[in-house]
Amino acid sequence: MKGNKVEVEALLYITLHHPHIIKTYGLVNPNDQLIGSDSVLLLQEYAKDGDIARLLSAQYFVPSQYVLIEIFIQISNAMIYLAENDIIHGDLACRNALVFKSDPHDTKTI
Repeated sequence: MKGNKVEVEALLYITLHHPHIIKTYGLVNPNDQLIGSDSVLLLQEYAKDGDIARLLSAQYFVPSQYVLIEIFIQISNAMIYLAENDIIHGDLACRNALVFKSDPHDTKTI
């Protein structure tokens, strides 16, 4: 990420607190010639199961109808939270929805 505008946006991520929005813990200004001196890196929580696009395309993960509904509810609730805080996501896609726990049959672990 580059530039002052991006740094302001990144600082906004730190203020977001919702169970279905990735936690941003902080910013790193690496001041590295390879990355660029005006770059900003985000330090965020790790989603061990990747994104929904990858998970849904995996042969081993065939979610039940109830799990799919739970996924949609979680994404919808996160988007409502953003809207209530006057934030526009701008790139809502399965590749941008991260998965921290996954069980194709248990709505409590998705």
